[in-house]
Amino acid sequence: ALYRRGRARYALGQSEAALKDLEAARAAAPGDGAILRELAAVRKAVKEVGSLQGAPGVAGPAVAGSA
Repeated sequence: ALYRRGRARYALGQSEAALKDLEAARAAAPGDGAILRELAAVRKAVKEVGSLQGAPGVAGPAVAGSA
Protein backbone atom coordinates (compact mmCIF):
# COMPACT_ATOMS: atom_id res chain seq x y z
CA ALA A 1 0.00 0.00 0.00
CA LEU A 2 2.83 2.41 0.80
CA TYR A 3 4.49 1.69 -2.52
CA ARG A 4 1.32 2.42 -4.49
CA ARG A 5 0.59 5.57 -2.50
CA GLY A 6 4.18 6.73 -2.98
CA ARG A 7 3.90 6.26 -6.74
CA ALA A 8 0.56 8.10 -6.79
CA ARG A 9 1.92 11.00 -4.77
CA TYR A 10 4.93 11.25 -7.05
CA ALA A 11 2.66 11.32 -10.10
CA LEU A 12 0.73 14.17 -8.46
CA GLY A 13 3.91 16.15 -7.91
CA GLN A 14 4.10 15.47 -4.17
CA SER A 15 7.71 14.33 -4.24
CA GLU A 16 8.53 14.78 -0.56
CA ALA A 17 5.43 12.83 0.55
CA ALA A 18 6.20 10.17 -2.06
CA LEU A 19 9.72 9.86 -0.72
CA LYS A 20 8.45 9.27 2.84
CA ASP A 21 5.99 6.60 1.68
CA LEU A 22 8.59 4.82 -0.42
CA GLU A 23 11.13 4.88 2.40
CA ALA A 24 8.54 3.33 4.71
CA ALA A 25 7.75 0.73 2.05
CA ARG A 26 11.46 -0.08 1.76
CA ALA A 27 11.69 -0.55 5.53
CA ALA A 28 8.77 -3.00 5.37
CA ALA A 29 10.15 -4.89 2.36
CA PRO A 30 13.88 -4.15 2.04
CA GLY A 31 14.52 -6.61 -0.78
CA ASP A 32 11.72 -5.48 -3.10
CA GLY A 33 13.33 -4.36 -6.35
CA ALA A 34 10.33 -2.33 -7.53
CA ILE A 35 10.39 -0.26 -4.34
CA LEU A 36 14.13 0.28 -4.61
CA ARG A 37 13.87 1.40 -8.25
CA GLU A 38 11.01 3.79 -7.57
CA LEU A 39 12.78 5.20 -4.52
CA ALA A 40 15.91 5.83 -6.57
CA ALA A 41 13.89 7.59 -9.29
CA VAL A 42 12.09 9.84 -6.79
CA ARG A 43 15.33 10.69 -4.99
CA LYS A 44 16.92 11.62 -8.32
CA ALA A 45 13.96 13.82 -9.26
CA VAL A 46 13.95 15.57 -5.87
CA LYS A 47 17.68 16.21 -6.17
CA GLU A 48 17.32 17.59 -9.71
CA VAL A 49 14.46 19.90 -8.73
CA GLY A 50 16.47 21.12 -5.75
CA SER A 51 19.44 21.95 -7.95
CA LEU A 52 17.23 23.73 -10.50
CA GLN A 53 15.66 26.07 -7.96
CA GLY A 54 18.85 28.10 -7.73
CA ALA A 55 19.41 28.19 -11.49
CA PRO A 56 18.95 31.47 -13.37
CA GLY A 57 15.60 31.76 -15.11
CA VAL A 58 13.99 29.05 -13.00
CA ALA A 59 11.31 30.20 -10.60
CA GLY A 60 11.53 28.78 -7.12
CA PRO A 61 8.72 28.57 -4.58
CA ALA A 62 6.88 31.78 -3.87
CA VAL A 63 7.98 33.67 -0.79
CA ALA A 64 5.21 34.95 1.46
CA GLY A 65 4.85 38.72 1.29
CA SER A 66 6.95 39.13 -1.86
CA ALA A 67 4.33 40.39 -4.29
